[in-house]
Amino acid sequence: MSGQPEGASAPQQSARDLLLECVLYGIFFKAVAVDLATLRPLSLKLSYLPVLEELSIWAERLHHQLKRQLLRQGVEILTARKQGKFYTVQIRIKGYRQEAVYSIELLHAECQERLRGWLVRNREQQLAKGGD
Repeated sequence: MSGQPEGASAPQQSARDLLLECVLYGIFFKAVAVDLATLRPLSLKLSYLPVLEELSIWAERLHHQLKRQLLRQGVEILTARKQGKFYTVQIRIKGYRQEAVYSIELLHAECQERLRGWLVRNREQQLAKGGD
């Protein structure tokens, strides 16, 4: 699934893009859940838990929306797991099994970008509402 052949159609590219986004948001909300579990027992001056909970819910919703979009396009995610420095995803497209392989390092960097985007959008929304 990595490396699209030349001349492939736009719908295939769209499914590949959706799959990557789905994988990213799946990893993203799980990573936030792990961070939440780590922070819960700590005694901090301020509680960041509501922010992380909101972030996790947002990412999980997007993950499930993307998964539904993939299903509508005939793409079913069978398995997804970490294997060394890679993250492999087994999928079924129109009855055929395929495997997508992603670099963990790349996925981590992309998740970090999604976090930055979420923070910027929330800040802009607060400013639009008249917040500080």
